[in-house]
Amino acid sequence: MAESDELPPELSELEQQLRARRVPAGGEVYKQRVLQAVMNERRATERPSARLKRAASAWTFAAAIAAAVLLWLNLSLIAVSDTQLRAGAGGSSDERREAVQQLLEAVPELSIEDAQRQVLLFEAGARGIRAPVPKRSSTSL
Repeated sequence: MAESDELPPELSELEQQLRARRVPAGGEVYKQRVLQAVMNERRATERPSARLKRAASAWTFAAAIAAAVLLWLNLSLIAVSDTQLRAGAGGSSDERREAVQQLLEAVPELSIEDAQRQVLLFEAGARGIRAPVPKRSSTSL
């Protein structure tokens, strides 16, 4: 040690005693226990705002999913309400057959069974809630 770094005699003696002291075995086990205790204490004393941020991000995600589902349902209702396939009358089987033929002409890759299912869905949707269809105004913005 340099002259200026020398310790007073009491501290020098204490340093020598500490160096001569025997180190207990199993230090790694104690290290893990201390680290676990510190992590538990940090969790317990964590600021509420950090926990709220994590919870808020989960709720924000859930709200975004719910909004997307509601938008999809709304657009589906509008599309179903505005579809004119002569299937909304809930009429006879002749009208259904004609609607199936119209659908097969419009979408040829559908099978007959799929076209029949779609016509039934159109009929059910035609009895659904009518949503207003926005119209363009004659004046431009």
